[in-house]
Order: sequence, then C-alpha cells, then structure tokens
Amino acid sequence: MGETDEYIAEYKMGQEAEEFWGGELGRYILGRIEADVLEAGEALSKIDPDDRKSIIRLQNKIKVAKAIEGYFCELIQAGRDALIILDSVEEIN
Repeated sequence: MGETDEYIAEYKMGQEAEEFWGGELGRYILGRIEADVLEAGEALSKIDPDDRKSIIRLQNKIKVAKAIEGYFCELIQAGRDALIILDSVEEIN
C-alpha cells in the first residue's frame, strides 16, 4: 500500500467515525459517556476516602468512558489531517 493509499484509508475511516458519531447510535453513546462520567464524578465526591476499591472502580469508569470518546476524536482528526495532506499532494501534482 502506497503512502497516498494510507492517507485515503485514514480519511475514509475518519469519515466513517464522524458519520457514526453524528448518527443516532453515536449520539446515544456520547450521551452515555457524558452521563457515566458525571455519575462517577458525583459518586467520587461522596465516597468514603478510605474505600479504595470503590474509588478505583469509579476512576476506571471515567477513564474508560473518556478513552472511548478519545478514540473517536482521534479517528476523526486523523481523517481530517489525511484530507489536508491529500489536498496538498493533489495541488503539487
């Protein structure tokens, strides 16, 4: 696979991620992420500071939720970056 093909593949994946994120299922997942982070944050503010296991569980819940959102954001940004590169290569040729 050539370098241009890799950028095209990145662009396509980014487009798919953006379409998914903007669709009904993506909006649902984003809403759940936001709700989970908020819920876990509120629980952390009320938890017994000596309850180490619960603190770790809630921190992990936040970490996983934010990671999922981050993966989609990275895919979308990589697709946008690939498009910029493809456009500049096209201008040179």
